[in-house]
Amino acid sequence: MQTPKRLSKKRVFEAAEHFVLNEGEFTIDDVAKRLNYGGDMAILKKHYKEYLRGLKEGIDNKIGKINKDLIFAIANEMHANGLVPTSEEILKKLGHGGLSTITKYLKLWKAETGNSISTLIFHKEEDVFPVLDKMKRDGEFIGTKSLGRKLNSKNMRKMKSLVEAWKLSKITSKTHKLDGLLEKVTDSNKHASLFSDRKGDELL
Repeated sequence: MQTPKRLSKKRVFEAAEHFVLNEGEFTIDDVAKRLNYGGDMAILKKHYKEYLRGLKEGIDNKIGKINKDLIFAIANEMHANGLVPTSEEILKKLGHGGLSTITKYLKLWKAETGNSISTLIFHKEEDVFPVLDKMKRDGEFIGTKSLGRKLNSKNMRKMKSLVEAWKLSKITSKTHKLDGLLEKVTDSNKHASLFSDRKGDELL
């Protein structure tokens, strides 16, 4: 490779921009090859890092910087939906940012709101059943793994027992309704029978 007399920041930025627009993924070696550069890699690395920092700041500006208000809003939404806000889950929702920054603001949220522990973390039936009801209304598949994802739990044995208990409660509820209908039908038949007997007595 021929070493250019001067490796300017502008040339490095232009080379990196080419990969962003056309390739999507690239490394510092790709930039060096595009520039036909074989000189001091420390200079190239310096400009390359500066470009990446600028690129990240631009992305953050477009999709929302990680700040207290943003983390609080997501944590409040998750808590309102009966979910346990964790740094990992918030990062998944955001799609960008650092876990350390998210954790810092999440700790503040817990301290300021007092919502450090959601009731769902204890996996009580009275707390979890409404979540399963909502999943059913929303047309979501109800299973051990899907409930585990909802509750941020890896305890699949507990998730399975909760799903089975919820299904049993639905069957029991339907049975009670059927029993009620049968009682009404029986009462109706009794009334009809009494009415028929009275009519028979009148005819006699």
